[in-house]
Amino acid sequence: MGTLTTWPDSSASIEDAIDARYGSYTSQCRHVAVLQFHPDMVALIEDERWDEAGIGERQPDGSYVLRIPYWEPRDLLPEILRLGPKVRVLEPQELRAAVVAHLANALQSYDAS
Repeated sequence: MGTLTTWPDSSASIEDAIDARYGSYTSQCRHVAVLQFHPDMVALIEDERWDEAGIGERQPDGSYVLRIPYWEPRDLLPEILRLGPKVRVLEPQELRAAVVAHLANALQSYDAS
């Protein structure tokens, strides 16, 4: 039998309920990712809705650097992987290592066939 979901009491805000369930949306994130996007992606990234605490800035080389809070690497990993070579994790090393490990595992599965 499945686990029952416990709902916060009625005095809790919807933001508190979301924060309690989804790490990447919480206002109490543990880390800040620094992501550099390829110049081709700037318009898309500026239009995309990121965490409200995210801070982005165009760079002299045309790229875009976004600083975004997150709870765990798995919170941002799918977003980073879907953009492939159009994004690079500059910081922190833990997130960068998680991306590299995931890509290495994917590559290895292709090499094995």
